[in-house]
This record gives sequence, structure tokens and C-alpha cells, in this order.
Amino acid sequence: MPKTAAAEELRLLFNPGLEKAVCEKIEHVRQSLEIEMYDLSNKAVLHQMARAQQRGVVVRIILCPTQETNIKSAETLRQAGCDVRWFALNRPGRKMHLKTGIFDDRILLFGSPNWTYAGLTFNHEGLLVVSRLSTVHQARAQFESDWATATSVYPARLSDGAFGKR
Repeated sequence: MPKTAAAEELRLLFNPGLEKAVCEKIEHVRQSLEIEMYDLSNKAVLHQMARAQQRGVVVRIILCPTQETNIKSAETLRQAGCDVRWFALNRPGRKMHLKTGIFDDRILLFGSPNWTYAGLTFNHEGLLVVSRLSTVHQARAQFESDWATATSVYPARLSDGAFGKR
């Protein structure tokens, strides 16, 4: 059966195989990569993100500061030259719980898995691959809005317990 443009706009992926799918998307990105992630610690993904930065890709990441594993990941990515910011938590108990990746303003990965070892290899998770440009651009607009309020400095309010435990 021939593939139509509509058929190519959405694909749904499940484990096993999500780690490979995410890494391949990062490996093939050429210009820009925007990630907004609740928990980012998968070593293969971090390695591919650093390699993308070294290839000249503009890599920007927004992380949720309530996830302690993100502190080490942010340090690793910054050492590779990636631009990392912390989501602005403006209410007690609030979390940024998105799991999105935008690749060259053409592909959106959106789904349930955190980009951790468990999320991309072990857990029963699903990931939607979207190439419908209007949807990709909508996700990019949300990323830009969040980026504008995110901070490059780890929020001090977490250390005093104001927004919950780290």
C-alpha cells in the first residue's frame, strides 16, 4: 500500500526500541534540537546530544529542577557546550512534566517516557513521532515561551524546601 503524506505525519512507537529511536533522531539532526524533559539521564541519549552539539547543532534543553538526576545531566551537557536551563517553578509543588524533543523544526517526539534508562528501555512506554508542521511549530512555540522564563541558574528555592524536596 503506498504511503500518503497523512500517513507519514504520525507514528507511534513503543518499548522495546525507544532508546534506539531517540538516539537515531538525535544522530540525524542537523540544525537545531530543543528538549523539554522532566527526567533526563539516559547515557546514550546524553552522549548523542553532546555529539550533536559538537557537530554544530544548536542544542537547547529545559529540565525540571525537582529531579535530582537532572543536576548531573545538566553539568554533562553544559560541559559539551549545550545550553541548559531550568523550568521556572512559580508555585509550591509544581513540576514541569513534559517529555518532548523538537528536531530541526520538522519532527516532534512527544510521549510518556522520561529519557532515562528505564523510560527508554524497560518501562512500558509510548512515543509519538509527529511530522505535521503545524503541530511541531505549536510545540516549538511552547518551548520558546518556557525558554523565555527558564533560568540557567539552579533555583535556590529548592534548597530551602519552598518547592518541595529535590
